[in-house]
Amino acid sequence: YPRWGTASSTSERGVRLLRELDDASFGSSGWDGPTLFVDELDLPRRHDDERGGAPDQACLWPDRLWMIELKTEVGSHRPGQLDTYFELARHHHPGLQLDVTYLTPAMLTPDPRRQDEDRFAHVSWDDVMPFVRQVWGDGSPEELDNLEGLESALAGLGTPWSVWRAERLADVVEAPQGR
Repeated sequence: YPRWGTASSTSERGVRLLRELDDASFGSSGWDGPTLFVDELDLPRRHDDERGGAPDQACLWPDRLWMIELKTEVGSHRPGQLDTYFELARHHHPGLQLDVTYLTPAMLTPDPRRQDEDRFAHVSWDDVMPFVRQVWGDGSPEELDNLEGLESALAGLGTPWSVWRAERLADVVEAPQGR
């Protein structure tokens, strides 16, 4: 697995999923040419009195930066977080089209401050799971295990992370040998 902040290419299925998410976020994505995929994009602070940012994922093209922030708990939403992403991305990646997809459980969130040309989309996990299943539903056993894990995690939305984690750990401990 690449280190955080490392640009890498995506698999064919990964590209299909990202295109679907891009289309769900912004309509016809106009996805053009190869893209670099970054897990935990580093947006360093500009000065000591500022907090930096790290959107969970990002796709970079020569003319566009698309940031994707993932949330599984409503309580993990930080006011101003999305504003900071736009501000820091504008500073560190001048001249690029800036887009943010906020992928969360069903919840209300304020529209972030941004410039007119910047785009923001708030998408729920319920909106995304049909095409996640479509892209990964006929995958390898490992991919199907990952899909099952995601579906299990999403089924637990609304359950505090600490409770969900404790339940999952209990399931692993109680599982028969060889699983």
